[in-house]
Formats: sequence, structure tokens, C-alpha cells
Amino acid sequence: MTPFKPRFNIFIPSLRLTGILVGLNLLIFMISGFIENIGFEELKHKEVYLFAVGILAIGFSWVGLTVSFLKKTRNYTITDTFIKKYNFLNFSNTYYYKNDVKGFSTCKIRTRHLHYEMLTIYLCDDTKIDLEQFAYFNFSRIQFELYEKGYDYLGEEDYVPNFFGREYQF
Repeated sequence: MTPFKPRFNIFIPSLRLTGILVGLNLLIFMISGFIENIGFEELKHKEVYLFAVGILAIGFSWVGLTVSFLKKTRNYTITDTFIKKYNFLNFSNTYYYKNDVKGFSTCKIRTRHLHYEMLTIYLCDDTKIDLEQFAYFNFSRIQFELYEKGYDYLGEEDYVPNFFGREYQF
């Protein structure tokens, strides 16, 4: 059988990188503006609290975008015998052979405004690979190709978020 390579959506990491740079500039701008005003006596407590909330909000958003950019800038090639992960940031390949793969599951994620799908590949060493719908142009074919190439379908799972990501069922 011929290998299947999902078409990676390069716009998503580009947007994440843009958000990282804008967030970093905002953090630098806010901190430098605050440092300039430290010496003045008219600095109110309200301004200090507003600054702290702004730093926390922008900081957490920046960290989230950075982690997402570093962890999800990858493409995969699916064959009968292995799944190859290609990392765009360090140009490296990682091979997951079929006996290392427990199976895959699907998940529907619903937010207030968005509904999208995610496919999770479970490895035998308890590592998980999440493939999100908006990261691949031909996402709808990934599940079919995994099934056709003989990988086990574990079923559909509920998306249960927690503080550090999500809970997995398989």
C-alpha cells in the first residue's frame, strides 16, 4: 500500500508564531511602561493590580502559544508498518512501528463558538499523539487511512479538559 501523508496546514504555526511575537512585544511594552512609572508617588494600587492582571493574562497566553507552537509543528506519514513523525523545527524524523501503536481514537471538541474533531494515536508506552482537525487540510482522510493500514480503532471518546490539558480514556 502507498504511504499516506496528511497535508499540513502551515497557516496555523504561522499564526501561533505571530501571536508569540506580538505577546512578547506586549509583555516588554507593559513591563517597560511600568518601570518608568515606579518612581512616581501618584502610582495607585489600582494601576498595580491592573498591571499584574495584564501581565498574567498576556503571560499565560504567550506561554500557551509557545508550548502549542513547539509541540504541534509536526507532520506524519502513515504506512502499513510504521508512522513517521517529522518535526519542522529541528528537521528530525521519529518512527513509531506498528507493534508500538496501541490504536487510535476520535474525539469531538465543542467550545462555545467552535466545533472540531481530534484524532489521538495511543502508543504502547502511554505516549499520545493528538492530531487536530484545523492542523491538516485533509484531516477527514486520516482516520480512514489508519483503519485501512491495519491500525486498531479504539472508539470515540469524550473530550474532558483538565488544568494540564485533557483526560484520555484509552
